[in-house]
Amino acid sequence: MESTQPQPTAGLPWHERHAQHGVAQTVERLVASAGAHGMTVFAQIDHAAGARQAGLALADMVVVVIGNPRAGTPLLQQNPRLGLDLPLRVLVWDDDGTTRITYRPVAELVPAEKREGLEETLARMADGLELVVASAL
Repeated sequence: MESTQPQPTAGLPWHERHAQHGVAQTVERLVASAGAHGMTVFAQIDHAAGARQAGLALADMVVVVIGNPRAGTPLLQQNPRLGLDLPLRVLVWDDDGTTRITYRPVAELVPAEKREGLEETLARMADGLELVVASAL
């Protein structure tokens, strides 16, 4: 049985976990979990639906954009460019019959030398993201 702990992905800057449900149900669980943990679901981007509209095939793939302005705003105040990465994005996708949840670690958003004074905020965001993802598995 595979670990349900976040797994680094071949040195790439994201974590990945395996879900026990299909993509649609995992997205539903992720959305419900985000709400239950005080996060806002800002958007759902269905890449597979977009591909179908373009006449192309793509396995099920949905990005769920979640966040909490109380947590993200201090980071944006320090560095407005983080608006490219916030709110957080979680990708739920089908990998040949295995549903995967992929996301960037929160700590990766801010370079180590720029984290002073933001450690608590980043830790709360990371803990919140892990709780939301774990509940969706």
